[in-house]
Amino acid sequence: MGEERSTGWFSAIRTGLEWQDADHRHLIGAMDLLEDSLSAGQQGQVLDDILDRIDEYAQHHFAREEERMQATAYPDEAAHRLAHDDFMEQVEGFVQRRRQDRSQGRLILSDDLAIALRRWFVRHIQTMDQDLAAHLKQAGCLD
Repeated sequence: MGEERSTGWFSAIRTGLEWQDADHRHLIGAMDLLEDSLSAGQQGQVLDDILDRIDEYAQHHFAREEERMQATAYPDEAAHRLAHDDFMEQVEGFVQRRRQDRSQGRLILSDDLAIALRRWFVRHIQTMDQDLAAHLKQAGCLD
């Protein structure tokens, strides 16, 4: 499944915080499943379930990061929260597009949208989450 596929390159974006890396791996695995489902032409409930999984887990993950940012007075907290909001808007746009397509009798979503979500998320990990992880480690907030 998706989580195994991403394992090979995942070490390049590890933050070194176990909880954060586990969350990232889980979300990227769900994105792999979304891409695979779209590439295989799967639609219907399978896609809805995967989109729900991404939405729910992203909210959970972002809340965990935001709690730690606030607890450690992270200086870039506002910008980081805005980035989280941007991702959630993209996910919501994906969900809305799916609903609209279904209401119009179309069941096709472009895998370009799924790829765009992944690119955003990986770029976010490589930049903002790496900075956050360094801050959290320095503050002794490892769990």
